[in-house]
Order: sequence, then C-alpha cells, then structure tokens
Amino acid sequence: ASYILRNYVGLLEISPYQKVASDVTGNGKISPFDASYVLRYYVDLIDHFPVGDWKFIPSDFGINADNWHTADSTRHYHLLNADASGQDFKGILLGDASGNWSHSTFGKNLSKISGIPVSIKDVHVSPGEKFKVPIELEKMSNIYSLGLTIQYDENIFKFITAEKTKENNNFYLFFNPIVGGVKIGIAGSRPLKSSEPIVDLLFSVSKDARDGDNCTVGI
Repeated sequence: ASYILRNYVGLLEISPYQKVASDVTGNGKISPFDASYVLRYYVDLIDHFPVGDWKFIPSDFGINADNWHTADSTRHYHLLNADASGQDFKGILLGDASGNWSHSTFGKNLSKISGIPVSIKDVHVSPGEKFKVPIELEKMSNIYSLGLTIQYDENIFKFITAEKTKENNNFYLFFNPIVGGVKIGIAGSRPLKSSEPIVDLLFSVSKDARDGDNCTVGI
C-alpha cells in the first residue's frame, strides 16, 4: 500500500508490472483508493480485490509505462491451422506492488519482514475504566508501512477503536477485531515519525476484573 501511495504522489518510480499489480480496482489508474483496498485485504476486511487475485499478460506483450493498463489477458486466434509457440503468459499477483511475493508461501502471508521494534507502555487502570494504549516505534527511520496483531484477554478488555495520532495523521489506518485481538494495517507516502506514538488503541476494562487477572495487552 505504501508503494502505491508513494507512486501516486511522485515519490517512487515503479515498473509497468508493478503498476499492474497496484491497480487492484482495475480502472487503469493507480490511486489512494487502490492502497486502501490493499490495507483492507491485509487486515481481512475483504478477502479479494474487485478484479480478482491475478492478472495474466501475454509474455510477448511489449509492456511499458504508458500501455500497462491496456494489456489483454486473452489471446485471439483466427483460422488457426498450425502449431503456435511462444504463447505464454506472465502471472502478476494483484496487490503485490513491492514485488516481494515468494512462491514458497501462498495467500495473505506473502512475505514477512520482521525486526521492527515496536513497544507498548504499561498503563494502570481500574475496573470499568476506559484507557488508551500508545503504540510506538523504537527509534526507527524510513518506515512507510506496518502490520501489527495486538493480543489481549477478551474476558478482561474490550477493544473500542484504533486512532491515528496527530504526529502521524497523514497515513492510512485500517483495523479489524479478531478472536483475542485486533489486526492493524498502516501505510503512508511519507515515513512514520518514530519519535511519537504511531497509533493509539482505545480499550475499556471489564467491571468484573480483579487483581491477579491477566491484564496484559501485547504485540
């Protein structure tokens, strides 16, 4: 999603095949709307793109920066009376604008980049109280996107919402509550500011919570 946003505003050049992968709405243009679809797909708010999962382009199509959106996914034969060779197609996984998909995995776990330190500070609250949990990056730079799964005890906590912070208000944020947690996707056209919280999570505590309960919110 970050690749799509950066290309849209002119901060990043991508190849014609990457443009095909970016156009998940299939309208022949690359826009922030495409980026929003990719993030929604990441957090499982949708399970497919409007135009499907793959785009197939004849391998002999001379794709370039101007004609990438005109590539036909079919071949047309008239009065075919002899064998034809070189009729292959190149398959492009839609949404994979960064081009980092690996054939060793399939589905939504296309490629995992780990090692970005993220921290949650301790918050002390009382039963029945609402509280905010700031999510912070630990002194990292040039981070354009981030995917997180936050886990918590649903018997103790109730997730309310996730909010962009004032310092990082220029990125896209999508979230989706799952069993025992919430999945979060973030992307922008500019690097996230690691000196400030990147997103705030709002929870409430059960009125029945007691000392000694598993009152932990973790990544």
